[in-house]
Amino acid sequence: SRNDVIQLVNYWPDMELDQYIELKGRVESRMKATVLTSTGDDNLLSQNEKGDLEYRKNQLRKLQEEVMDIEDMDTGINIMDLGLNEFRLDLLAYVKENPNVEHSPFGMNAVVASSENAKPGVIFILKNRNRNINIALEFLRVRTKLMSMNQRISMSSIRDTLTGIYNRKGFKRLSDAMFKKAQTEKQQFLIMMADLDMLKHINDNFGHIEGDNAITVAANALNTCCKNSEICCRIGGDEYAIVGVGEYTDDIISDYFMYIEDYCDRYNSTSGKGYKVGVSLGFYCDVPDETMEIDHFINIADERMYENKFNRKKNRQ
Repeated sequence: SRNDVIQLVNYWPDMELDQYIELKGRVESRMKATVLTSTGDDNLLSQNEKGDLEYRKNQLRKLQEEVMDIEDMDTGINIMDLGLNEFRLDLLAYVKENPNVEHSPFGMNAVVASSENAKPGVIFILKNRNRNINIALEFLRVRTKLMSMNQRISMSSIRDTLTGIYNRKGFKRLSDAMFKKAQTEKQQFLIMMADLDMLKHINDNFGHIEGDNAITVAANALNTCCKNSEICCRIGGDEYAIVGVGEYTDDIISDYFMYIEDYCDRYNSTSGKGYKVGVSLGFYCDVPDETMEIDHFINIADERMYENKFNRKKNRQ
């Protein structure tokens, strides 16, 4: 072509967008298996997901109503999002009604007058003669979907369902990786062990629902104190761990302890509960050499935590 620019033009049928793509129905049906598998929840669309759905609809409507250059778009267009499935279904229906379509000439052209809205140039209508391209696109779409589902399932398997922080499996997987990172890069490895005070007393006197509430409050206090890419895990019924790699001073760790205590004090002063939420803490921080094991750090932090727990119990009496 002698033209300087070839403009990509989108084709949309003359009907309502929602009616054509049935976006909500297709999204809900595809999400159903994923949501039920990963969370057990039968509420298919949360508020955040409804926002994502509305964003998708606006994006598609913009593509329907406007002609634009891909380079000028401020948001990406993913072939996985738009796909070719609906267009292919239309083509299959057309082929059934017009079985001789394969005998059409390889090239067809028509000359029309230009206008203000249609600048002089050439419009190419391309035909895909290699069915392997469609197969490859479909394979890529399915693989991407499976990878997304596997990632969600994998993440749900290392998260505690009550508190939302990492569970014991997540602690084992992530803490081992962080410990090796500290060994390799000669950085400090911090482990902080925590134990919820008086959980049995809360369960026996106020019920297990209140016990779960106390567990969640303690988890929030510990999780929100993490400032330097640490991870927070619930490793037992009332036991927690915080793990981090980096540069830690006594002042930084002291600030973490004070934050957790202040968080619990603020909660206790406003909750109106008949019990108080408190957390016993112990930590160990050092640069591990190649001969050290993570259990060495855990045992020292555990011992210090139980010392703190004993002293706190003594002060309550």
